[in-house]
Amino acid sequence: MSELVKPGELALVVEDDEDLAIIFTAALQDSNYHVETIRDGLSAQRRLLQVESHLVILDMHIPYLSGAEILQQIRADVRLKRTTVVITTADAHLGEMFTDIADFYADQTVLIYTTARPDRQVAQAIGDRGRAELINKKYPAGF
Repeated sequence: MSELVKPGELALVVEDDEDLAIIFTAALQDSNYHVETIRDGLSAQRRLLQVESHLVILDMHIPYLSGAEILQQIRADVRLKRTTVVITTADAHLGEMFTDIADFYADQTVLIYTTARPDRQVAQAIGDRGRAELINKKYPAGF
């Protein structure tokens, strides 16, 4: 999968849940991304005005400014036209509402719903890594 990503391309993880942020960051780093983690919507909004990110993992329920507002900002910004957005939420209804705007949807159990875009492998890697991390957390070695 690493052939899809130029080493050091920027990925933003906009996630207030520390465990999920760690899972997403590890999976993206394994895929050769340079990763920045952002914990709230206002900080994400400011950072997106400064950088052109190749990929954004976007929690829809983040403090101060919603993921929906951030997603709309990304789609309205010509500089971010090629940015791939993976939305995450525990609210399946909310996630499905934005599947036409986002490139991928991952529920909080990290099961990936994908479109036919080439970055599908990146989303799948996040899902695979996430499932493994969540299983290891619930059932540590020696269980």
